[in-house]
Amino acid sequence: MGMDRVLAGRDGECAALRRALAAAPGGRPPLILVSGEAGAGKTTLVEHVLARTGMPVLPGRAAEWAGTAYDVLARALRPAIRDTAGPVPPVLALAYRDGVVALTGADAALVPDGIREAVLLRAAGLSGEERRLLETAAVAGQEFDIDPVLAVCGLPAWPDGFTGAGLLTEVRDGRAAFRHSLTQEAAYADISWSRRRGLHRELARALAVGGAAPALIAVHLLAARDFEPAREALVAAADAHCAVHAYRDAAQALRTALEHWPAAGDDDARLAVLGRLARCAEMCSDYAEAVTLLRELADGHESRGDQGAVAGVQRRLAIAHELRGQWESALTAREAAAAAFSAAGLRAEAAADRLAVATHLRAAGSYSAGLETLGAVRADAEASGRTDLLLRAEGLRGNLLSRLGRTREGIAVVRAALDQALAASLTDTAADLQQRLADSVEHSGDYRAATAAYAAAFQFCDAHGADAVGQLCRACATVVLFTRGEWDRTAAVCGDVLASPAQPHARGAAAGMLGLVHAMRGAARQARPHLLESHLIATRIELVPMELFSSWGLCVLECSAGSCADAVDRARRMLARLARTQERHFSVLILQWMAAFFAEQGMTADVRACAAALAGMAEATGQPEALAALAHARGESLLADEPRTALRELRRAAEKFAELELPYATA
Repeated sequence: MGMDRVLAGRDGECAALRRALAAAPGGRPPLILVSGEAGAGKTTLVEHVLARTGMPVLPGRAAEWAGTAYDVLARALRPAIRDTAGPVPPVLALAYRDGVVALTGADAALVPDGIREAVLLRAAGLSGEERRLLETAAVAGQEFDIDPVLAVCGLPAWPDGFTGAGLLTEVRDGRAAFRHSLTQEAAYADISWSRRRGLHRELARALAVGGAAPALIAVHLLAARDFEPAREALVAAADAHCAVHAYRDAAQALRTALEHWPAAGDDDARLAVLGRLARCAEMCSDYAEAVTLLRELADGHESRGDQGAVAGVQRRLAIAHELRGQWESALTAREAAAAAFSAAGLRAEAAADRLAVATHLRAAGSYSAGLETLGAVRADAEASGRTDLLLRAEGLRGNLLSRLGRTREGIAVVRAALDQALAASLTDTAADLQQRLADSVEHSGDYRAATAAYAAAFQFCDAHGADAVGQLCRACATVVLFTRGEWDRTAAVCGDVLASPAQPHARGAAAGMLGLVHAMRGAARQARPHLLESHLIATRIELVPMELFSSWGLCVLECSAGSCADAVDRARRMLARLARTQERHFSVLILQWMAAFFAEQGMTADVRACAAALAGMAEATGQPEALAALAHARGESLLADEPRTALRELRRAAEKFAELELPYATA
């Protein structure tokens, strides 16, 4: 098709398109979209302007009904690769109709009466053979390969000079096209319904013989109402799309197949297609649809008593909920997966899912619930003979005991599990247990020992290639460094973690602690992005410590900016969040700060609420840090009414924090 086509009455549109082409540096914007009604001259406009730019143009046209993934780009790029192999201009100009609905060939498109009459008038003078050729071409689509059309018509070659009374273009590279989409639609509409179905069926057969794309074959089979072979072609098309990661195209093909599935069809085959569609939804990050599909899939496998299949689907369902931040549903699905795995005799898989549940409960501050879950993990791990899972569960149990204040017992449990892992050369398990040990030591309040434990942990991880756990150890160590007043080291380690491909827990911790350091130093511009990132991650994955630390940092920024009312609201929300968890360690320093902040605002009731929370923590854990923070909070609450008693409490707090070598808390 020639690029320099006649254009009239489009001066304004031409000028707008020329401005768009010249807008970006170098005059080559990445994408231009031209839309309009059918017959408005969109393609002519684009070709007219491009022909006058001097730019090399690679034309391509999307398939009218269906094609292979990225087909339009391939059609445009193949000539460039074949003829020049030179660089491809980075401008992509697309013309498309407003409100286009994909055709299935079952119904004729609405065509203006004038255009339809003009097409019929031109076709009236054609011979019977030419008329059949034109009709078959109309069924084939706006642009088509001539070979299957010739096969249906029983012709050895395209007649010389045949253009269907001017409705078709000349054949080029084995392809022809209608001069306008409306002419194709008018010709198609003039074919009787029964004949149209027959031509679609014959074209599908010819396309299959020629090895055409399954998606195109499926379109013709659907139009012919041959649903069983159409479903097979649609599934094949989905496989082809998935092979090039075109999951949305694959999903559309699979949805169409399911829409035409008979009520009394092969249920096993239908479940297989449903599973493929769910996988496509997952790969497209369309988790809402994935959840709906996976639930239906789980019900289908449940009705057949296939517990192994149910377990796999429930695990996928849990992941979909996790990625949406729906943790209650995610944990329910994990438990269902574990129960189904156990029923299917896959006890190791059951242990893995329940261990994942317990690990999340630890991060969410639900320590007692985590301990309860670990009882079932131990039984499944022992039954499966998986020593690694058993030791991971033991390490987590010890860590949870430490977080509940039973630090001596908890540390002993973790050390024993670590020794066994090292003796059995289970390096990945040992790396995980090194982190659990350092966290347990931190919860004892011995920050000097905790610093050494974290250092040993990430050195072990580095030596054995456990990069993900190593970065988590580094990120966790920053809380200890911050508490000890080593803010420069805190910032440096956080920067290292953020510069690496860290997993969400590590990244959330590093971003939060770096933001907190900046906030404490009055660098609001540097602090806010890190704090917001940390808070977003922590809220999504229910990482309670970093929810609190990032909120603390944002509270500090609001105070510094004079937004005390906002800071008060945030601090009260932090108190309410704490009340819904069993977190008793990371929040000590935060509650101490909040008590002083509320006292400055004259909010005695809120100061006392902080003191009450600290009293519960001190009673449960007996940690010196919690006792010192409690003394500070009590001193703040008594300043107005009992200054002598308040002074005594504040001195006691300062002395205890000094003994613990915690300079920020002491100050």
